[in-house]
Amino acid sequence: MALLSNISYGVQLFAAELIFLYAFPRRRVFPPRIALALAAILAVNVFNMQFLRQMFPSPAATFAGLLLTIAVSILGMWDAFCSPFLPVLSACMTGVAVQHIAHHISRLVLLLPPLWTADDLGVELAVSALIYLLTWLTLGRWVAKKRIYEDNDKRIILAAVVIILICIGVTRLLHMDMEMSVYATIGTSIYAIICCALALVMQFYIHYSVRARSEALILKRINAEERRRYELSRGNAEQMNIKYHDLKHKLLHLEGWLPREELDSMRALIDEYERTYDTGLDALDIVLNEKHL
Repeated sequence: MALLSNISYGVQLFAAELIFLYAFPRRRVFPPRIALALAAILAVNVFNMQFLRQMFPSPAATFAGLLLTIAVSILGMWDAFCSPFLPVLSACMTGVAVQHIAHHISRLVLLLPPLWTADDLGVELAVSALIYLLTWLTLGRWVAKKRIYEDNDKRIILAAVVIILICIGVTRLLHMDMEMSVYATIGTSIYAIICCALALVMQFYIHYSVRARSEALILKRINAEERRRYELSRGNAEQMNIKYHDLKHKLLHLEGWLPREELDSMRALIDEYERTYDTGLDALDIVLNEKHL
């Protein structure tokens, strides 16, 4: 039963990470790569639980083994998906947070009276499957649609990773006390859920808000620059019209001083440059007239 539980954690971690990685571009020979990643996760996790914990029965060794499993999962996913390391790290740690949330929700569910005698592993798998499905339908698909993984803020990602690791470390160490009261279990689970949810908010909502605000500022600058160029073009057009008008008056004073054919040629040239478009839209008129000139 313990071996099955260890394998279950590796599968849950793998599935939770895929929620946020499925939209990433994949490397060549993807199926063997992703299968190797799953095998590595399961092997390292079983080694941690079956051997490392037995050889070094201390909280520090347990947490170190958990970190090793997470690190192997990140490296395995990085090998399978064609993406820079930072987006893969972000997606994998988000999966770790979702797995941790699902685990503690299942612990709360097991406190309900009808489930006191239920199989812990069965309840956890059922709750995790439901949480993963809801996460994929909401957050996972939204992340893929907005292509959040293409633009990452290192500071936000690192802060979220630190929060997740501290949360997991604290809750895992507390969970090693098998005599935890019901109230301690509830408090620990609520703490873990809130911390991981905060990390998810940092990873996506805050990051998306910052990116949207940055894009809005860029659009505002572009609009301001286009407005400035429009005003400049309109001013140039007005100045040119004044010059054309002055030239026409000067040609009148040249009557009798220059041959008739030369004056007519000058007037035709001025008329050609003075001819303008009038579509009813000032901006369009300016563009067409500049192209015409």
